[in-house]
Amino acid sequence: MIKIFNIFSIIILFSIIGCSIFESETTDLEPIEGNILFTINFDSTEIVPSHAGFLLLMKTEKIYSCCNFEIKTFMTTNKNTINIKLRGIYFPDICATALGPARSRIPLNISNGEYELIFNYEENSDKYILSIDERNIDVTKVDTSFTVYKIFNNSF
Repeated sequence: MIKIFNIFSIIILFSIIGCSIFESETTDLEPIEGNILFTINFDSTEIVPSHAGFLLLMKTEKIYSCCNFEIKTFMTTNKNTINIKLRGIYFPDICATALGPARSRIPLNISNGEYELIFNYEENSDKYILSIDERNIDVTKVDTSFTVYKIFNNSF
């Protein structure tokens, strides 16, 4: 009985390792077409209030045939610099059949202060200054080509 369990466990392990389902999210990305709209919001909806914070919300200008497409990103921070690398649009295997933009929601572990916010996609780099205090979230454009700061109307 133990031998059968061990053989079965090895077969499952090799099946998982060889399965491309875990790679598809990072390798099968479509190019971003058009501008990326973004905003910064305070997220007070966290279950644990001590973990409430700021969110970077992004969506494409382009409307897709499925409303669950995602903008895949990679974020790094260094002191007062937030660097967002946009990697592409991920089309999941299951389509939520309603029109909509591709979206991304990134929690920002930041507090009040001034930050350089940089978006990178392929050879393009957009820069903003993000200022946060007790009353305001202010985003100032420095150099942009493919991103647009916009305050969304409850669209997330």
